[in-house]
Amino acid sequence: ATYGMRYLLKMIFNVAIGEDDTDGNTAPAIINDSQAKQLKELVERSGIDVKRILKYGNCKSIDELPAELFQEACNGCLKAIKRNGGES
Repeated sequence: ATYGMRYLLKMIFNVAIGEDDTDGNTAPAIINDSQAKQLKELVERSGIDVKRILKYGNCKSIDELPAELFQEACNGCLKAIKRNGGES
């Protein structure tokens, strides 16, 4: 009964107890150090302005790029490298 009352009160007053309340929203996972290094090298080789990638990822630095965008960013750099006649 105590268990039920505690969670009923928690739900009624929308009180978060012991855990972070994110209202169902979680921060997106970001790329790891190895991926950041790889992407930085590709950006440098491709000649793409890093600001384009940051705007695309809505982040302030490559280290903060959402992990879900990593492959797309790499692919874009590789396409630019091919267009410029470089190695991929």
